[in-house]
Amino acid sequence: MASILMKISDLFNGKRLLRIPPYQRGYAWQKEQWQDLWDDLDGLLEHKKHYTGLLTLAKAEHYQTNAVEQAWLAHESDRAVYYLVDGQQRLTTLLIMMSLLTELGVLSLAEEHQYLQTTDSLALFDYEIHKTTQELHDTWHSILQSRELPTSYESLYAKNMLEARQFFHNQFVSRLPTEQRIVWQKIASGLVFNLFEVAAEQDMHLLFESMNNRGKPLTIVELLKSRLIHLSTKIEATSEQVKQLQAKIDQTWHTLFHYLDHQESSGTVEAYLEAHFLIIWEREDERWQDRLLKKIFPTKMSSSEYVTLEFIEKYLRSLSEWVSYWALVHDFATVTISRFEHIMITPQERRWLAAILRESNNSSLVALLAVTLFEVQDNPHERSFFLPFLQAVERWIFLQGNFGDSGDFGWAQTYAYRLYRYSQSHYPRQGSLKAMRENREKLSQSMVANLDYFLKKIETLFEKRSGKLKNGFYAWTDLRYFLYEYELSLAEQAGVEQIISWSKVAKTADEDKSSQVSIEHIFPQTFEKIDYWQQHFAHHDEATQHRLLHALGNLVLLEKNSEASNKSYPEKLAIYQKDTWSAKRLASDYPLDWHDEMIVKRSVNLLTFMQERWHISKLVEQYNKFFDMEK
Repeated sequence: MASILMKISDLFNGKRLLRIPPYQRGYAWQKEQWQDLWDDLDGLLEHKKHYTGLLTLAKAEHYQTNAVEQAWLAHESDRAVYYLVDGQQRLTTLLIMMSLLTELGVLSLAEEHQYLQTTDSLALFDYEIHKTTQELHDTWHSILQSRELPTSYESLYAKNMLEARQFFHNQFVSRLPTEQRIVWQKIASGLVFNLFEVAAEQDMHLLFESMNNRGKPLTIVELLKSRLIHLSTKIEATSEQVKQLQAKIDQTWHTLFHYLDHQESSGTVEAYLEAHFLIIWEREDERWQDRLLKKIFPTKMSSSEYVTLEFIEKYLRSLSEWVSYWALVHDFATVTISRFEHIMITPQERRWLAAILRESNNSSLVALLAVTLFEVQDNPHERSFFLPFLQAVERWIFLQGNFGDSGDFGWAQTYAYRLYRYSQSHYPRQGSLKAMRENREKLSQSMVANLDYFLKKIETLFEKRSGKLKNGFYAWTDLRYFLYEYELSLAEQAGVEQIISWSKVAKTADEDKSSQVSIEHIFPQTFEKIDYWQQHFAHHDEATQHRLLHALGNLVLLEKNSEASNKSYPEKLAIYQKDTWSAKRLASDYPLDWHDEMIVKRSVNLLTFMQERWHISKLVEQYNKFFDMEK
């Protein structure tokens, strides 16, 4: 491996076509890295040098040139194609800056030709054209050729590239032309690189893993793809089988990003890989990433029993088959449904899936729901167990969170692993059916509805802390979920499908509070200056007022909370009658007045709903204990 210290002009010396191979990650730099590079340039004194890292090239001896590249190489016989193994992020960023400086008239025509020359959708520095890199390739050329930039994209890498362009555009337009020219001089003459040229192309995949963990480290997603391509060249297989396997690897990653990259989170694909891994191999003390890359798919063939053509193909197949189901469940409330038209979910199944995911988005639970949904597709026998299973899961989460002392989801990981193992038996359908039966039975057996535990939990919410009374049911962690389920039940009774969205009810810090549905205190928290409330509640002592204020029956979901505010109950009625289904029922059941007896009565009504909805025996019989708290 030879090393040379050079400037960027030495790299673009008329002898190289630089290509990013498909196994590499795309453009992953973001604002932190852009700012660091800009600060380096800004702080670099004129006529000084700044060492800016490594560039590693490998001559692409087996690169399949297309007709345009062949013509280019024939015209300029000194040129050869090289893969850029390391340094893509920095070099891409510098070329984005050059394209902007070209638009601003800073680069000469000769300089533009030297660095940014393009012909027939190919550039000196470019992404190898492949279906997995097509969008990034097109975005890159929109920037290089100053074409209309795309406004929508699926690839996070394309998004990063466009945002990088905007970041540096903002930096340049704030500078005078003379200052822009100085920045260009620093790029052209002040930045120096170590250029390494790899002698043998077969070193590339391992070099990519080892060298690209500097700067912004490679993700497990990027490392795994590179590792699988590397192993494809080592397994016992014909050249045609290797070619087909590499095509399957590319297609699998295309599928992953199709379903997951649109969620604009670089961690989403990794979360899926983790869920998929744990379903197949179950959790152990060692990190799953280390097990995957050191034991399942290690660099040395002798270190693993799994590295065969058949096993890698099976692994890729399950990655592709499950991803759409996991993506749907993982982001159930906001996914673009057109991506998931192949997945059949009945309205009732959708209703209960949504309820479960409102309660918890635990990763093990999401994995279990996804693999179960996958297994029941096109199988009526298994399908008949799916809805009862969803209902059991939802009930378990609510009961364990409120009537039991264990909210641990370790069982979900075990159930998902069991379902997968049974589905791999000699009789997969029978195995899946058996696993679903066992999962449901074991879940039902583990449910506990301890009324004393729930009562103590609520009592604790009314106790004093540091001399101050706490907020009772208003501080109950499941209050929003409970009131939303009550809202849903009223809408279902009315035969209405469209109600307020859960996103407006869920309390999130980054959400526009003006769009939220609030929890309204019917008897308001600030009532001292309102004659109506003084007449109805002033005769109670402060502690009793506080208990009534935060009683379950005094709370209702409301969209127009700010309008209701501290008004008298007769004034609030006009608002309630045109608001949520819960508020409409409140106005219908209590059309005249609101005082302590009404609060207790409505509290009992809501506890009755809780008892029936979650099958909690004798809950309403305990109403007197709640009455004592709320009295």
